[in-house]
Amino acid sequence: MTPLSQMLKAMRREALRPRHQRAYEAARKRRRALLGYRTPSALVEILGNRDGALVERKDELLRAFIAEQQGSASPLWLALSLLCCAPMLGRLRRRILADEVSEAELDQLVMAGFVDAVATFPIARHRRRTFARIRKATERSVFGQIARWQRDRELQPATDPSLFDCLD
Repeated sequence: MTPLSQMLKAMRREALRPRHQRAYEAARKRRRALLGYRTPSALVEILGNRDGALVERKDELLRAFIAEQQGSASPLWLALSLLCCAPMLGRLRRRILADEVSEAELDQLVMAGFVDAVATFPIARHRRRTFARIRKATERSVFGQIARWQRDRELQPATDPSLFDCLD
């Protein structure tokens, strides 16, 4: 099991913890998108559904999760955001080919890019296409970091200069 898969499983367990019920009930009063789901477990069930007809619904839910994440310290909202975007994160991870970096580091890079995208998403400025904007922000973060790694690698000398000391 990859670190990304392990993290998603952990986020599912986190979202289902009873300790989040109070925060969830308070958020249901603030976020219309959550009204149809009495508990976080009802949300986890719908987030696992890959039916294309639910795209708009998931986009609304993602907006609600991000707004709550940016306004509170509860890990519930990041967990739900990750579960909502899990298929996208998996596809992004499979697109990355980088020999100089371990699989675990790439998984962490995808997760970090996503967390940063959620934390910095301008929720008040964008009312639509939240999912697409988060995907693009995550991709920019991930591929930007890979480009920096590759640039740094190209700037490193191919041979240790101290090996040439004996030629003096």
